[in-house]
Amino acid sequence: MTVILEKQIFGEEDIDKLITIATPNKGVSGATSDYCGITGESRECQDMQQNSLFMNKVSDPSNQPKKVKLYAVIGQGCKMKLGDGDGVVLSESAGLDNANIYYVNGTCGGIFGDALHTALLDAEKYPQVYEIVKGILKE
Repeated sequence: MTVILEKQIFGEEDIDKLITIATPNKGVSGATSDYCGITGESRECQDMQQNSLFMNKVSDPSNQPKKVKLYAVIGQGCKMKLGDGDGVVLSESAGLDNANIYYVNGTCGGIFGDALHTALLDAEKYPQVYEIVKGILKE
């Protein structure tokens, strides 16, 4: 989702690599979509819906910068309403066309437990995410 925005703001000449972590590059669906209006702003929730005009434009491969190397770190292992994911984003919705994909297996807590979605950023809980990012930056 951030690819087109980064391209528009910074231009692709100034970006070498773009790494997304648990990003809903193809939108949200299922329970995340169902409850978005309760926890988020109405307009943003509409834009984040899978197959919304905004998400279709953002995830369109023709809008991707040609010179920027794309990477997506995707959490999986949490059973969600419509499939496997990180507790917020379905694994299939976190991918980005033309990106190198890295999957990180994890778990989600109970109904009020930690979601893998945010825990992926905790280097102590998921050191493999740190190692993936470190490896990408060394390339």
